[in-house]
Amino acid sequence: MDIGIPKKVKPHECRVGMIQNKKLYFFFIIAIILAVPSFSSATQERTESEIRTELFKKSVELIEKREYKRAEEILLGFLHQLSESQTDESVSATDTSGLESPSQEGYPWQGRTHFLLGRLYERQGSFDRARYYYSKALHSYPVVRNYTLRSLAEVYLHLGDFDRAVENARAIKSGPLLREARWLEIIVLLESQKQEAKKALYRYIKDFPKDDNAKFILARILKSEGEKTEAVKLLKELYINAGPFSNAAFEELKAMDADDLSVEETVAMADSFLRTKNFSKAESLYKDALRKASAGPGPSGSVVDKTLRDRIVFLLGVCQFRAKKYREAAQTFRGLAGPDALFWKTRSLFRAKDKNGFEASLREFAIKYPDDRRLAILLVAQATGARFSGRTNEARKILRRVLQKFPEKAENALWTLGWLDYREGKYKSASKYFSILLSDSRYIKNRSKYIYWKARSLERSGENAKRVIENLRMIAEDRGYYGFLARAHLGVREMVSGLRPERPSRPKGEIYQRLYELQLLNMREEERREIALAISGAESLEEFLYLGFVAMDAGDYRRVISIAERFPAKGLIHLAYPLGYWDDIRRASEAKSLDPYLVAAIIREESRFDPLALSRAGAMGIMQIMPSTARRLNAKLGIEMRDVAELYRAEKNILLGVHYFAALMAEFQKIPFALAAYNAGEGALRRWLQRFNHKSMDEFIEDIPFAETREYVKKVLKSYWQYRKMWDLPSDPEALMLF
Repeated sequence: MDIGIPKKVKPHECRVGMIQNKKLYFFFIIAIILAVPSFSSATQERTESEIRTELFKKSVELIEKREYKRAEEILLGFLHQLSESQTDESVSATDTSGLESPSQEGYPWQGRTHFLLGRLYERQGSFDRARYYYSKALHSYPVVRNYTLRSLAEVYLHLGDFDRAVENARAIKSGPLLREARWLEIIVLLESQKQEAKKALYRYIKDFPKDDNAKFILARILKSEGEKTEAVKLLKELYINAGPFSNAAFEELKAMDADDLSVEETVAMADSFLRTKNFSKAESLYKDALRKASAGPGPSGSVVDKTLRDRIVFLLGVCQFRAKKYREAAQTFRGLAGPDALFWKTRSLFRAKDKNGFEASLREFAIKYPDDRRLAILLVAQATGARFSGRTNEARKILRRVLQKFPEKAENALWTLGWLDYREGKYKSASKYFSILLSDSRYIKNRSKYIYWKARSLERSGENAKRVIENLRMIAEDRGYYGFLARAHLGVREMVSGLRPERPSRPKGEIYQRLYELQLLNMREEERREIALAISGAESLEEFLYLGFVAMDAGDYRRVISIAERFPAKGLIHLAYPLGYWDDIRRASEAKSLDPYLVAAIIREESRFDPLALSRAGAMGIMQIMPSTARRLNAKLGIEMRDVAELYRAEKNILLGVHYFAALMAEFQKIPFALAAYNAGEGALRRWLQRFNHKSMDEFIEDIPFAETREYVKKVLKSYWQYRKMWDLPSDPEALMLF
């Protein structure tokens, strides 16, 4: 790791060489300040250290904008001034961005400047100059040593010095960059030593077995060297796993005339697609496996035993069920014997709304397998169907049968019995069922729910206010959905003091110093990895609080929320409910007369503010918009969207999501209705509103037929109330016109 001066640049040749003394340096700095439009006149009153911090940040920004000449002037000016004064000054004050300044003991500006000049010249393609400054940073900037080694390895690769590239990559021994360094080593070896690269790939895959890219490269090397058997084995694994390299692996197999899959391999591939919820592809492959199994021995057929054939048929049925092809699923399960197939057939008939078929299948299950606990699930489904058809007495009879036969499955039956009574106005009876649920410690998870509805039952039955208040007070401190409802009924004024504590000071330790440096250098992705490492080693609440602020600065909101939720009672609410992408949210919301805090709540529950979020159902981006919905909205809004991948752009996704939600609000008027439609679709909500007649909005929410939608609405409302409370806005349901 030589640090000789490159031929193309020497200190006396730099334009900064014209600056002869500190006085000239002072005017040089002022000239640059005046050239930076964003600086105010107040800048001139700052200390030299504060000015230097601002200028360094400006240099980082200029490099990102490819304004290399201006950045170079600032950075070379730094180096000249530092060499003149022969000091290694560090920042001694906190800058205006909220970053904690490093201590006087380390992090010289000289090291920072060396590193940033290395980046500048690397971006310019001046790799010899980049090598020179990175090599100096290796010694003058030890806190980011691994990142400097990575950059040096990349620069040496560009220079064609493969030995030194490998040497620098291998010098990274630990930390978040270790895996990346090993991959960089492989890239270098692929350019210079194929056999060594192959060995390195085997070692790498052993340590990181889920890296499909490495497996694909190794397979191609094996293919080129004539090791067909090993190459085909790897390529089939990639193809069957249905990952990002599946199509490429198939093309390689096809070229090798090895793309035919056995029955077992076809089933394995179908399983992969089933796991990722690509039901149409999975169904096609299961059917293909059955055809191969029926064809007998030969190139595309195999002799398979009945157990495997039955498994294929069963998985085909499960796939059809999950794809909501309930009638087809029921027909598929009919061809199988045993309790599993009969259970799934019965469920399929229920979902297909085949009342006669369902009840016949249920009777068969009850006769053949009377002690199977899944009978309780089918009976509760039968009771639900009876209830929604208006046959409430029949529903009660079925549920009491569940209580008698399967006491371990009593919770769902007791709740449904209580809810049936509540909806029919039998409030005293409903209260008794909720009391039974509260008396059993096994049901602690839903305690707040049962207390709330017991209180509402007492209130509706005309009980004295004291008993109602006593029950509501039991959950008034609960931070969830029912706690907010309880406080609203009690008229409790939400307190906001202490919800937004100040940023704590930076904890001691090299990792926290490195986090500061990475933030200053605008190395966001690297900073996020270091945050994850720091979290794993954090011990005190203060450390977690500090890391929450740092993660917020880095835009890693998912991690911020995760940190805060570890300590629900420790005053980290401001971290649990961040306002990521706030400017975009506010602009889009105000244009549609929506409360931006409501949009923030939707985003928190949809994606945790992750613009790259992708659901298994295919919903994309920060507001989890389906591509089909995006195309429909795009035509209305006239937003240019050349590819669905643009849904990963937060600003565009928010614009589309807000427009869609505003349309739902215009149609359905109430926030819970619009939320239910956003999650389950407008058609589903219209059906529910036509079918049911609820006395209050909390009843409607509790009675949403889809469990996922029911919980989604509760979560978004809880987040919405919390955001408004945090910012000292009215947060009770009545003030928000929710009920």
